[in-house]
Amino acid sequence: MIEPYHHNWANALALQLLPQNSRKALKSSALLMDEIAHYAGYRTPDFSWYTDRAVLGIIYGTTELYWLTDKSAGRSETWRFLEKRMRDSHDLRSGLSSAYGNIMTFSDAARGTLGSIIRSSRSY
Repeated sequence: MIEPYHHNWANALALQLLPQNSRKALKSSALLMDEIAHYAGYRTPDFSWYTDRAVLGIIYGTTELYWLTDKSAGRSETWRFLEKRMRDSHDLRSGLSSAYGNIMTFSDAARGTLGSIIRSSRSY
């Protein structure tokens, strides 16, 4: 979709980074992340809505920068880069979810243990 503009894309990115354009560039990026998430079928009403779009923005931005320097046929290295970032994101989310579950299990166990200690100390 943007391939025909590859030769001018770096200049367009530079224009977005100018202070007078930063607000509009940020709004455009946020709208683009909303569109991508919508068409990918992602709809969630909780706080992860914000974090998921931030992660998506990081993936999009880094892939866009990689694309600017990709000289491979059909930009195949960019597609490989994007796929790896998506896997990394999925692995990170899975790891964080698992860590959160472990923390909650530990927290419940600690709460139970402390409760038992407090109850037994009251009986003396």
